[in-house]
Amino acid sequence: INKKPSLNTSAMKSYIQGNAVSQQVIFNTSSGKRFFSRMVDENLFADAISSFDRAIEQDSAFALAYAKRAIIRSWGYHTRNIDRSAIVKCRDDIEKAMALDKDLVENTIARGFYYYYCLDDYNKALSFFSRARKEQSNNWQCIYYMALVERVLGNWEESQELMARVLEFNPQDPLLLTNIGISEEMLRNYDKAVFYHDQAIRIMPDWPSAYSNKITALLLRNGNTAELRKIIDTASKKTEANLREFRIRADIYDGRFQEALHEIELSEPTDFDDRGRQLLMYSDIYRYMNNLRASVTFSGSALDWYEKKINEDPEQCENYSFMGIAYAGINNKALAIEYGENAVRMSEKNYLWYTDRRLNLAVIYVMTGEYEKSVKELDFLLGQPSLISVKLVQLDPVWNPLREMPEYKKLIARYSS
Repeated sequence: INKKPSLNTSAMKSYIQGNAVSQQVIFNTSSGKRFFSRMVDENLFADAISSFDRAIEQDSAFALAYAKRAIIRSWGYHTRNIDRSAIVKCRDDIEKAMALDKDLVENTIARGFYYYYCLDDYNKALSFFSRARKEQSNNWQCIYYMALVERVLGNWEESQELMARVLEFNPQDPLLLTNIGISEEMLRNYDKAVFYHDQAIRIMPDWPSAYSNKITALLLRNGNTAELRKIIDTASKKTEANLREFRIRADIYDGRFQEALHEIELSEPTDFDDRGRQLLMYSDIYRYMNNLRASVTFSGSALDWYEKKINEDPEQCENYSFMGIAYAGINNKALAIEYGENAVRMSEKNYLWYTDRRLNLAVIYVMTGEYEKSVKELDFLLGQPSLISVKLVQLDPVWNPLREMPEYKKLIARYSS
């Protein structure tokens, strides 16, 4: 990925044909950029696109370069490392590649990426990935792409069956393995999830996200912060990441709010999915410390941040969801619920986003005193594949206002059995 290829056309073609970025880049966001954080950044996308640009300058009829540049652009847009202009550029690259070589299988894959990441048309994306698989029956990546689309559609049986087929090829790809682990987390097969995250760590021990994903699996399984802290220490020694957000969460879960405040004061926005999450966590900590004035101040700052993000790209449902939490933090109940419920409606086509947005809505309901509605959201999420568990609900202080409710106690008893 970081090589600087020469402008020799044959060398450039070899580089692009073997480029791991353009071959293995598909993933889904379930919790921010958790699947692939710190393995990619804006520079990676810029460097990759620049490489394709130079290849095309040397050979304007190089169809493969257009197709793979389209894949990179669609992926960069999905990760929010490239703005919405990537959508039109991606489509233009695909059209150019099709005109040059309509039989190139990478064109079919690029079209799948385009419909998946740029247009959120998952059934259309699935049809193109399925077509690519028929053209290259021994290409496990096409099967992998299909599995991830089926997961987004909420077709878990189909997704898991395809994932099993991928594993028959014995791929040593940490992204694939940890993605399978996340599927197992959502299905609450936590032992299997830890196994696959461990496999990803074995293959790429300096990749922070594999450790983050393992931490999440263990939290969901055991609700044990001692385990979390051990993995953080290991990851800090083997990677360049400090996993500070997890350190802060561990302190919050343990009721060590002063320590959490100290840790977040040492943090940078890059320690979180975005600046808004950092501001909201500040607000949470101060709320748990009963410093409501400071809590409201940070929620207000988060509100400003997410309002700007929505103006930049009004299609991103997660920004509406977190804006709802920010409104709840400044005690504007009506707008908090409006934004939270709107985010749920916006996410209905994508199962992973949908469950995330419903979890955020449960948080909004508990923050605004709609306790019965919050319990109903938790009931839905605990009864479906999702990234929430009874252990984590019992650990997280955000749910403290629900603890004495009979409905909550019944909920915990039902899903603990």
